[in-house]
Amino acid sequence: MYDYNVKQFGAAGDGETLDQYALQQAIDTCSEAGGGTVYVPRGTYVTGTLMLKSNVHLHLGMQAVIRASSDMSLYPPVGYEAYTNPPRATYILLLAREVSNCRITGEGEINGGGTEDLWFPENRLVPMRIGTLLFTGCSGVRVDGITIRHSDSWTLHVQQSEDVMISRVAIRNNRNRINTDGIGIDGSRNVQISDCNIESGDDSIVFKSIDGFACENVTVSGCVLRSRCQAIKFGTESEGPIRNVTIANCVVHDSTIGLSLYLKDGGPYENLVFSNLIIHAAFKFPFLIDITPRYYQSSKPVSIRNIVFDNIILTGPGRIFIEGTAEHPIENITFNNFTSCITGEEADFSQMTKATGTSRCDADPDAFNYAAQPYQFVAAHVRGLYMNGMTFRKDKPDVAILDRGLLYLSHIEDGYARNIYHNPLQSGIAPVQQDHCRNWRLE
Repeated sequence: MYDYNVKQFGAAGDGETLDQYALQQAIDTCSEAGGGTVYVPRGTYVTGTLMLKSNVHLHLGMQAVIRASSDMSLYPPVGYEAYTNPPRATYILLLAREVSNCRITGEGEINGGGTEDLWFPENRLVPMRIGTLLFTGCSGVRVDGITIRHSDSWTLHVQQSEDVMISRVAIRNNRNRINTDGIGIDGSRNVQISDCNIESGDDSIVFKSIDGFACENVTVSGCVLRSRCQAIKFGTESEGPIRNVTIANCVVHDSTIGLSLYLKDGGPYENLVFSNLIIHAAFKFPFLIDITPRYYQSSKPVSIRNIVFDNIILTGPGRIFIEGTAEHPIENITFNNFTSCITGEEADFSQMTKATGTSRCDADPDAFNYAAQPYQFVAAHVRGLYMNGMTFRKDKPDVAILDRGLLYLSHIEDGYARNIYHNPLQSGIAPVQQDHCRNWRLE
């Protein structure tokens, strides 16, 4: 039995009437009574910003749709986006600010109205875009079973919150609409994400620390991800630590970049485990770990350490790229049972450059371009690189010759490679090239 049915508060649910007041009144009444369940039955409910409250369970019934109004006056600014100049206001459809024990469940849908294509640089010209769900400063958050469709901007953003569970959520955004990230975990702790299916025009699951709060103790499991940009991304905003994260038993398909760790603002990133992942991605570097300070003259210390990859299958035309810096090498990376299945035709590596992950950076113009090295696995400035059971092969059975070397290693200290398997190489290609390596061995 549901405590409060929004129909009792005058909600029409006809897809035309503005139901914002009725929906908010139901939420407020439930909260003032000490909490309970607000039920949204079948129908389409047009609304502007709704403020979620403590101890309120919002349940969307089958074929119930909460749809964002196109009237921009119904969305008050709730904050400002990071790294924009001048600062640009943030607008949200469903907002939970400093609440506890907040739940959104059911078989219904939240529709953000972002159906039209929108890409860079035209996105910079749009004065207002509406994020769908924002939990900021919250605890005891549960989101389960719902579908979120056509987000106008970020879809489900968890900011500086704790004790969060997101499960069985389907996100269906326009792949040609940039900034429609799926789930963003920003400076939050004790978070579980499971069994979600996400299609996004930007990053599917992204970890950030925009304001310096630690993002820690996070598990992701059983998710299926499809992204126009990056399916699993760390950064680029990394003012505070991102640590103690596991991502397991997930499938990435039809994406540009499968997995990326960009450290630009300090971090550290540490104690990250990735296991049992299947990744299909089309970019030149679909698997990337990179320390590049946002501004190359910055003296801020940066660190990535203690990363494990176990049972990974990567399919696509691109390569694996790992680069620390001379002052701040990446520390302790382990690969176990990693298969790189190479698709496509022969590639010209000579003009390739690494991805930066953002336009908001100033890279060193004199830095050595490791990305131009004609090898499938490129690593530079790493202290502790351990590899066991690496397989490099062509995807097409009738094209068995590799057009590139296997490992290019520069400034690697400590570690080994064991049990390397590969197709034959073209004549004249060295399988492994080492440059300024110490205490690293091929066994």
